[in-house]
Amino acid sequence: MTRLGSVVRPARGIFEPPRLWEPVDRGCRGIGWPEPDARLAGRIALLLLLMVFCLSGCHDARIDVYQNAKAPASPAPSWREGPSCEELYLSAGAVSVLEPQALDGGPEQALKVSVFYATCGGDPALSDYWLEIAAENGDYMGQHNLAHWLRESKGARDRLRAGFWPVPSTDEGEVLPGCERVTPAEGVGGKLECEALRGSREASLRLHYFYEFERNDPAESLYWARISAQNGNPMGQYEYGLMLSKDPDPKNQRRSLFWLRKAADKGIEPARLFLKNMPNN
Repeated sequence: MTRLGSVVRPARGIFEPPRLWEPVDRGCRGIGWPEPDARLAGRIALLLLLMVFCLSGCHDARIDVYQNAKAPASPAPSWREGPSCEELYLSAGAVSVLEPQALDGGPEQALKVSVFYATCGGDPALSDYWLEIAAENGDYMGQHNLAHWLRESKGARDRLRAGFWPVPSTDEGEVLPGCERVTPAEGVGGKLECEALRGSREASLRLHYFYEFERNDPAESLYWARISAQNGNPMGQYEYGLMLSKDPDPKNQRRSLFWLRKAADKGIEPARLFLKNMPNN
């Protein structure tokens, strides 16, 4: 037995396992913290690294096997994918009842008709027609789906308009940003058209009058009148309703009342007089 400081330990024999550290004589301060054996500590650190590497590799291998065993992921559904005809409980007769209600302003009815034509009716054009009416009627899902459809369009106007629908303009006619650097070369008629498509009530009405009186372009005039009505401009709602009332299509004639009533409720006197002189109104 040997004595080191105040600690008594036996002399190391041949079968005694090596120690990582030995007590250090600190003199009058007693025994301090042990000092590790650098060679042995290095071996242990290397062993730990090898264990971590092995465990990580085995874990990754298990993940790969699991992922390969899973069924291939199905493609992301488009907005047209919805409930089946049986889940909707809609027939052609039921749709004929819902359509007038949708034209009069029913948001749910318009969306149901749109989904019917997308899934059961097999008519994408009619589905898009009713989808925009659902968005105009204030249906949130209709607005969201219309924005998605416009965003995937190849037209510059449609892609700009897509940004309006998820967050329609407020009562103050707030315009979404993003038109500061737009030029006519980008296919949207410059800054004025961009602002109209992004929600400006004034810009959309000016474009309607421009194509109506200066260019004599009925198609463009009707397009911008509808944009102005959707943006919440009362005069735009009156102008668009008036144009629809002159259309021979009974659906457009019925839809005209929806916009004329909106304009009359906001104080547009010509709209109020028009409705007053209509029979059965």
